[in-house]
Amino acid sequence: MVGGRADASLINTITAMRGVQDGKVTVLTRISKEFPGLGYVWNMVRSDSLGKPELAAAFQTLTEAGIRGSRFIMQNPDEAAEIMHAKVPELNADFLKAVIRDLNTENLWGVDGGLDPTIEEFTATLNKDLGNLPVAAAAKDVLDNRFVESALKQLGPYTKQ
Repeated sequence: MVGGRADASLINTITAMRGVQDGKVTVLTRISKEFPGLGYVWNMVRSDSLGKPELAAAFQTLTEAGIRGSRFIMQNPDEAAEIMHAKVPELNADFLKAVIRDLNTENLWGVDGGLDPTIEEFTATLNKDLGNLPVAAAAKDVLDNRFVESALKQLGPYTKQ
């Protein structure tokens, strides 16, 4: 869009806010407003890998790290921005703070594991209706709560601070 090759597009929050800041784009709407209940990010595991006991600890670590990271971002948005800035120094720290605070208002993060069956079913149905998937898989067929349940036993449910 900014390069002039498209008149409109779906873009991520960082790109959108940078374009608005530079006066080059206008945000028409947010996907989260138009499609409340749309899934944002999931940890995916190959079905044949899920049953391998030697991978269970890695899957548990991935799940717990995602929950801890999500909670950290919600509770410490400015510090999260500073960490991201250290990894991507070309993005201004104050700009990243604004982006993360904005994203936090969307409740995107999996602070309790992010395995809501209604979100999965809405997302799958929408993707089927848009022609991206041949069928909309039922939540019971694609969500596996064992690692989230184990993590929440250790971490407890998320509470806003």
